[in-house]
Amino acid sequence: MDVFLDIGFTLLGGPNLSPPKKIRSVLNLPENSYDRLSEIVFAENHSKPESLIDSVAKFFEIEISNGQKDEIIKFWDSQYEDVYELDYATELFSGLFELGHRVHIISNLWFPFYRKFNEVFKEFIPKLSSQTFSFMDGLRKPSSKLYQNAMERSGADPGNSIMIGDSAGNDIVPCATLGMKCIWYLSRDLPDSKLTKKRALVASFCDIYEVKNLKESLELIKKGL
Repeated sequence: MDVFLDIGFTLLGGPNLSPPKKIRSVLNLPENSYDRLSEIVFAENHSKPESLIDSVAKFFEIEISNGQKDEIIKFWDSQYEDVYELDYATELFSGLFELGHRVHIISNLWFPFYRKFNEVFKEFIPKLSSQTFSFMDGLRKPSSKLYQNAMERSGADPGNSIMIGDSAGNDIVPCATLGMKCIWYLSRDLPDSKLTKKRALVASFCDIYEVKNLKESLELIKKGL
C-alpha cells in the first residue's frame, strides 16, 4: 500500500494565518491578490525571504518599505521557529513503516516550513519513497498536474493508495477524484457552518474517512480501511 501524507496541519502545526494572507495584510494588497500571492509563496522556489519579497514587489509593481520587509522576514522566521509536530505524527510514521507501507509526501509548502519538516522528521526522511513539494515543482494543490507528478514520481497505483490530509479542497477531493482512499484529518476546529460546507464538498465520493486525530488514521489503515 502507498500512503501519501500532507504536511501543514496534518503532520506539523504553526501560525494560524497563512503566508499569503499575512503578506497581503502587511502590504495592504486587495483581497483578489490572494491567488497570485499563493503562487509566489507556494509555487516559486525561494530559499531566502528577500527573494520572495523581490518577486512580490515585481509582480504587483509596488515599493515595499523597510518596515514591511522586516515584518515579512519576521513572519518567514516564525514559520520555522513556531512550527511544531502535531500529536501522534511520529507514531504515524513509525507505524506505517512497521506495517511495510510505502510512504510519500505531497504538500503545498514554502522553504521555512520545509526546513522544519526535515528537522522534526529527520529519522524518517531517508525512508520516504517520494516527496512532492509545490515550491519545487512550481505547482500547488489542488493542481491535477501536481498530483500527476506525485503519481509518476512515486510509481503508485491510485487504486491501491491512501491520502491523509487536513484540507477537503486541496487534499481530499483531488485524491478521491483519482480513485484513492482518503483520510480527512480534522486537525483544526471549524465553525459548524464551514464544516457542513466542506462535508458537502466531499459527499459525492466514496472511501473518505473522517478522523479527529492521527492515531485514528493509523488504526484505520491497520484495519485495511
